Amino acid sequence: MEECVRAIAAQQWGALQAAIEMASCYPYPHNVLGTQDAGSYVLRLANHQTGKWYGLFCGEERPQAVAHMALYGNGNGRDHSCWKIRHPLALQQAPAKDHWVMLFNALIAEACSIRPGTLKIVMFLSEYERAAASAAECAGFAIEGRLTDFYRPGEQCVVFGQTVRCAQPDYPPVTSIHHG
Repeated sequence: MEECVRAIAAQQWGALQAAIEMASCYPYPHNVLGTQDAGSYVLRLANHQTGKWYGLFCGEERPQAVAHMALYGNGNGRDHSCWKIRHPLALQQAPAKDHWVMLFNALIAEACSIRPGTLKIVMFLSEYERAAASAAECAGFAIEGRLTDFYRPGEQCVVFGQTVRCAQPDYPPVTSIHHG
């Protein structure tokens, strides 16, 4: 993983507090982000069984951008898995697009290190999340679909996806995710 990007453990309160602040200040329509429930939602995702928050630190004590990534499906159970990146968030004063491109690329590398083989990585973004969408495209994601009325009536969800072939190691593929 790029050295600026680190996994955020559920016990790392300072980094999680930064993620909570970003989630609480979320400027677009959302059912939880940008509401009083944003903090408990961030903490719930921090304890997700097959995923965790990742932060872009780059010499800082607190992350300037975060996103949650989780194993979404086992694929064929051997050498293919599906991953979901959700909630790319950044500090308002940060250059979000540049930070997210670095973060997305590092998350792809992290998924490859956990589950070698091929990966399908998806992101569902609201039509309002234009900077995150632009960063996704810069990181090699393509628009694979649009869903109308997915989050809220009249709002489009843009489905981004990328299939990645990771270098094959000399040992059998991992069959269960482990974040130590």
